Formats: sequence, C-alpha cells, structure tokens
Amino acid sequence: MEPSECTINHWRLDIASASLIHQITGEQRRLGEYQLRLLTVFIEHAGEILSRDQLTQWVWARRIIGNNSLPNAVHALRVALEDDGKQQRIIKTIPRKGYILEAEFCQPLEKAPEPLPVVAEKPQAEPEITPERVPEREEIPVPVERAIPVTKARATASKWQKTGMIILITALTTLLLGWGWKTWLMKEDDAVVMRSIEENVYSNIRIFELADSQAFEESKDDLHFRLKNTLYRINQTLKGRSIHMQIYYHLSEMVLNYTIVLSNSCGKRQLAMNVYQWRLNADQLNSLIYRETERKLNEMDVCAS
Repeated sequence: MEPSECTINHWRLDIASASLIHQITGEQRRLGEYQLRLLTVFIEHAGEILSRDQLTQWVWARRIIGNNSLPNAVHALRVALEDDGKQQRIIKTIPRKGYILEAEFCQPLEKAPEPLPVVAEKPQAEPEITPERVPEREEIPVPVERAIPVTKARATASKWQKTGMIILITALTTLLLGWGWKTWLMKEDDAVVMRSIEENVYSNIRIFELADSQAFEESKDDLHFRLKNTLYRINQTLKGRSIHMQIYYHLSEMVLNYTIVLSNSCGKRQLAMNVYQWRLNADQLNSLIYRETERKLNEMDVCAS
C-alpha cells in the first residue's frame, strides 16, 4: 500500500508537508526527517516484523547513528499516532526480533464520492414555433469541501542534521555494562580473547580489543590508527586532571561497541556506545569519541587535595 493512501488511527500521512493530518479534526502534526522515513517503511511493510538492522539500513542508510536512535524514533511515532507506549496497539515491539505496524490499523484512505452526472432535459419541440437554438447546458456547480490551510511550521535546524549525524548515546549503569560484556564473552562456540593494544603509548590510557581468536588473525581494521590523534588529545587532558581511562571495544561489519571506564581516587564513571556505520566517516567518528569522552570527564568528581 502506498503510504499516502492509508490512514492510521484516523491519521493520514501527507508526505509533501512531512506531517500527519487528522481526518476528523484536521489537526496537523509535523514529523522529523527520519520519523517520516520510518513511518513510510512501516506502512509499506504493514503486518511484517522488521528487524532493527533492516530499519537502520532502510531509514538511516549510510549515517552513523547511536544505539537509541531507532527506539526514540519509534517512541515519537507512537506519540504522534496516539498509541499507548505500554499496550502498543499500533506499533509493537517484538522482543529479540524487531518492530511491527499492525496491519489492522493501516486502513485504505476513503475517497470522496464522485458527484452524480447532471442530465439536461431535452426541450419539447413545438411545431408552430420556429425552433431556436437550444442554449448550452448550464453547469451545476459541485460544492467543493474547503481545504484546511496547512500552517507552515518553522524549520528549526537540528544540531544533528547540521553535522550529518544522528547520534544518541546511551550511558549504561555499571550493572548493565558488566552484564553486557559478560553476555558477549559467554557466547557459545567462541574462543573469546582480550588483547591489549598499543601498550605504553599513552600515560593515562589503556586500550583492549575483544574478539575471538580467528577475528584477530583476519582483522584488517585498525581502530587505533583512526583515533590516535583524538586519543592523544584526551590523554593530555587526563594527565592534567589525574584521571586514568580504560577502553574496551569490539568490531563488527556495521557496529563498533565502544566502552570507556574513567577512574580517579574519588570514583569512577563508565560509558558504553554502539556506533553504527562507523567506518564511513573518520572525522565524524573522532568528533563523536572526543565529545562523549569530554562530557563524561566533566561528570567526574574533583578530588580534594
């Protein structure tokens, strides 16, 4: 079904204005660029379970996005469509599989009935009178429903759109972080190895890569080579503030799992990120790593001397 030819819970998608229009009240709700793309994909595949990887590829294509970009976009659509986030009647989360737009809520758009043709009566012939030219039939105007004016929403340039990146970072708690790495390390049929990278290069940074032994032998991606200038800058900051940092990462075809642990004599801070399409743009990747590390550093307690 074409996205513009269906209504969802009385809301019609108007692609031209990137908005949802209520069929009864005429209310209009603007959608962001990726919310619009996501809803279009859901409508085109109504009734099908779509995996996270499928949605990421179809909606964000070659963008580097954060781990929460998709869940946040789904949440925004639920709010716009008046779907209950707990009951999830319209857009459902299928655990460990993905998401589905229930087909029963995607109804064909009802078209307005066409006006009945107007048939003009033939004038009766009168033999005594010279027939005159019958005047042309007068068109009966068909009332047209007045279109509801669409208010042009002010375009607010998003910070993420300017940078060409949609990155939402999830800061995990210590319990979740430990559980996540433990789960990954306990995969069956994998001989997991953790190796230290570039030892003694940085005074306040230690780097560890996690992978199975075969992946180490076949690996052609040198993450440190991509990040070394950024890590040098971060190390200088760490030295000045007497903070040490450990980096743990795992590489896959599409995703970089990147975790940092910051520590000083007063406490620790941890941050875990899943960076999608991380190979595409080295500048964006370095900018992301530096910005998020700096943000986490600013959360560290300052130790009393």
